[in-house]
Amino acid sequence: MEWVMRDMIRDLLTTERTLSQHYLQAQHISANEGLRQTLEQCLYEVNRVQTKLFNEMEQRGWLTLTTAGQQPIESAIIHWEQQLERHPELAAKE
Repeated sequence: MEWVMRDMIRDLLTTERTLSQHYLQAQHISANEGLRQTLEQCLYEVNRVQTKLFNEMEQRGWLTLTTAGQQPIESAIIHWEQQLERHPELAAKE
């Protein structure tokens, strides 16, 4: 029974992640402010449920997290700095 529950929660988590991506994309392309606000609320709720599912899996020991060492973090920073140099249009505008 535990395996079935774990698979169900994992599927729900995957579904919530997909919904989050779609709501965010729809929000970005929406021209109507009311619709954009509704999509923002839906996105908030989906992310809240996603967090609950993630925490449930972690508490049950079905999900293990590892802490990244200093080297992988520094490598990722260097990678994205290089990407920004090659593609300055990706930089956040203030």
